[in-house]
Amino acid sequence: MAVISGSLARTRQWDAWAGTSDDLRQLLLIVEKQFDSVAESYVLRETQHLRARIKTLKNSIAEAERDIAESEAEDLRRRIAEDRLARNESELTDTQQELIDAENKARNSLRIQAAFNDNVSTTQTYVGSASDLADAAGDVFASSVIFTAPGSAYLAGERIAIELAVDSGLKLTVSSNDEKWARAAFSELEDQVLKGIPSWRYLRSLPVVAGSLAGSFAVAGALIVVGLSNTKGVPSSAVANIALLFIFVALWAVVGITALVRRMVPAVEIIRGGRNSRGRAVWTFFGTVIVTIVLGVLVNRIS
Repeated sequence: MAVISGSLARTRQWDAWAGTSDDLRQLLLIVEKQFDSVAESYVLRETQHLRARIKTLKNSIAEAERDIAESEAEDLRRRIAEDRLARNESELTDTQQELIDAENKARNSLRIQAAFNDNVSTTQTYVGSASDLADAAGDVFASSVIFTAPGSAYLAGERIAIELAVDSGLKLTVSSNDEKWARAAFSELEDQVLKGIPSWRYLRSLPVVAGSLAGSFAVAGALIVVGLSNTKGVPSSAVANIALLFIFVALWAVVGITALVRRMVPAVEIIRGGRNSRGRAVWTFFGTVIVTIVLGVLVNRIS
């Protein structure tokens, strides 16, 4: 019976994410953990030619030692064997060191790579541990960063990418020829990402911000119009003109405030020094302003 194999690629985008360097470190540690199961097999595959060479050299050394033991002191065969033994031992030492270097290189190629982009199209690339890269992100993150693992190693389809961008949020992509591995990795990473989705994420939603502002202005405008209509001495034509002017001002206010909010609130924020995120501060400020406007109109209407 034929064995059917498949591949899986999963991607999800979040409009906003906020967290400290420690939160980012936890996310990257999960990325590192996903490759622990494939690291040793990858290292063995990348260094198999050196291991084979070491095995051949050890066999040749053992053969030379037998020739020396079985030959006479001044025998030509012994001198040839001694020369071969010296050369093989020297080459074995060099090859063993080459193996150590190759193993380190292979393991390093599995490490996470981070490409930081600033606001002037400059890219800085780092390769390191989850802790090192999380600390670097806290220092140099400006516009966007893409974390990819493995950094430079070629595996059979296994790849994880996490993109953080101040104008678009967080994007997670997991792909593999092993569907079980991809599903498990994506699920664990998704759970960690969700811990950093802020309550103020709606500030990055154009319909939510514009709709909330429009609703607030509509309520305020309606109360003003009703109040003026019930005021003696105010002609209906004046009320209509005031209403039209209010609508005009409100529309421009909705557009301007919505654009301002999206500019003030980054889709991704790495919080430093125990401070609150800008999104939370803006959320609190504008919530207070909207409530104040509505309450002010209501109080004025009642009085």
